[in-house]
Amino acid sequence: MNVWIDCYAPLIGRVFMGGFFLWNGIQAALNLPAAAAMFAAHGLPYGSLLAMAVVVVEVVGGIAIIIGVYTRYAALMLTLYLVLQAGFLTNFNDDGDLNRFVLNLGIIGGLLYISTDKNRPWG
Repeated sequence: MNVWIDCYAPLIGRVFMGGFFLWNGIQAALNLPAAAAMFAAHGLPYGSLLAMAVVVVEVVGGIAIIIGVYTRYAALMLTLYLVLQAGFLTNFNDDGDLNRFVLNLGIIGGLLYISTDKNRPWG
């Protein structure tokens, strides 16, 4: 048994991946009007409701991945969130948006990898 591979590497990976979403969720919560305005600027209705939903998804999903509870479901939920975000909020004519889209693809890959881990005690 290699302790690094079996224990520490997955834990550090979960802290980094979950921490990314937890941080973004906290930032969105602290700037809820700006998050709602971003949704409205992209033509999406119910900007305030969407902003609150994003905060809940990112914070709850991030914490679940960090502590290792329901990681499979949290990773799949965050994957769906990123796919929807990429589909509705990406302007493919803008280089900055295109870079964020490609970054999201990498994060989706990591989340899908986390969702396949069958060794988590609570899913």
